[in-house]
Amino acid sequence: MPDNDTMPSWSASTQRPRGRPRKPPTIKPRKKKRERNRGVPPLPTFDLYKLAPHQGLTQRETASVIRRAEATLESWRRYKPDHRLKWKKVHGRILYEAGDVRAYLEN
Repeated sequence: MPDNDTMPSWSASTQRPRGRPRKPPTIKPRKKKRERNRGVPPLPTFDLYKLAPHQGLTQRETASVIRRAEATLESWRRYKPDHRLKWKKVHGRILYEAGDVRAYLEN
C-alpha cells in the first residue's frame, strides 16, 4: 500500500482548475416596463375653432380636445382604419388636421 505522503492530496478548496476559468455570473437588470399615461390628457391650452382647418394636431393635443385617452386613438388607428377621425403620418409623426377633428366633434 502506498504511503499517504506520496499521494497528492487535493482538497475541495485547492482542486486544480480544468479548462477555461469561469467568469462569475452577471446579474442582468430587468427591463423596465414602458410606462405611459393611460388617462385622458388635460384640457387643451388653445381654441380649436381659431386654428386653420389644415393645421396639424399631435396625438396628445387631439386626445385632449376630444377628451379620449391617447391609447384610444392608437387603437382606432390600428384596429379601425375606416374610423371617422382621419390621421396622417408626416415625417414619422402622427398628425390630425384641425378641420377633421372639428368634423368629428360635430357628428
